[in-house]
Amino acid sequence: MRSGVGNGWQIKHLTDRVIELEKSDVAYRKFTGSDGVVRVRAEPGMDRGLLIERALTQANRCDAELALRVAQDALPTGKAYADYRNQTRAFAQANNTGEESFAIGVKSVG
Repeated sequence: MRSGVGNGWQIKHLTDRVIELEKSDVAYRKFTGSDGVVRVRAEPGMDRGLLIERALTQANRCDAELALRVAQDALPTGKAYADYRNQTRAFAQANNTGEESFAIGVKSVG
């Protein structure tokens, strides 16, 4: 049975010397090819509470790095933005009727 520890992370394996956290997330699968996994080994004399704290700290760092990757993937590059700008200008020119916008569709009398 797995136990959740926050932010979608679950304890997959826990002993006195090792803790393994796993996060089943689409973003992790997209950018790394598998679920998010954090494994921390205890140093001699380390208690279990400190071991879990270190694992959660590392899990938060992994989430922050993943958030940066997602943001970089979402932002357009300079070339993509320039292509979009040029395409919208071409569409605007193609759809230009030569009339003022308030007069389009208005029947003239006279």
